[in-house]
Amino acid sequence: RLAVLGKTIFSKEERVWTVFDLFLIFTSSMEYVLETYDMSFLRVLRIARVTRVLRTLRGVNNVRELRLMVASMKSSFITLVWASTFLAFVLYIVSVFISMELATHLRNTAEVDELLIEFYGTIPACMLSLFQAITGGNDWANLMSPLQRVNYYFYTVC
Repeated sequence: RLAVLGKTIFSKEERVWTVFDLFLIFTSSMEYVLETYDMSFLRVLRIARVTRVLRTLRGVNNVRELRLMVASMKSSFITLVWASTFLAFVLYIVSVFISMELATHLRNTAEVDELLIEFYGTIPACMLSLFQAITGGNDWANLMSPLQRVNYYFYTVC
C-alpha cells in the first residue's frame, strides 16, 4: 500500500485505516510467531478467529454507503436523546394528571379496582402503562378500560 499510494496513506482521511492495517499486520505476525513457537492450539485458534474478523473490517473502507449510514446514525443520536427526553417529560406530566384524578376518584368511591391500581397506582406505573400503550407493549383497550370507570374523558381522549 505504501508503494502504491505513497505519502497519501498518512493523510488525515487515510490515517485511521493505515493504523488499522498496521494493527492487522501486527496481529497476523503475532499469529505466525505463536504458531512457530508451538503455543497452545486453542490460544492460536482464538487469535486467528479475531484476526479473521478484523480482516473483514478492512472492506468497510471501500463501502461508502455503509460509512454514510454509520455517520448518519452517529449524527442523529443527539436528536434521539432529545426526543426520548421530551417523550419522558410528556409521559410524566400526563401521569401526574392521571394520578391526581385517580386519587380524587379513590377518595370518593368505596370500591377499589385492582387493575386501576396496578396500571396507574403510582406515577412510574402510570408512565409505564402509557408508554406500553404508545409503543404496543400492551393492548390499548386493556390499559384504557380501567380509566373509563374513573372518568370517561380519559377513555375518549387518551
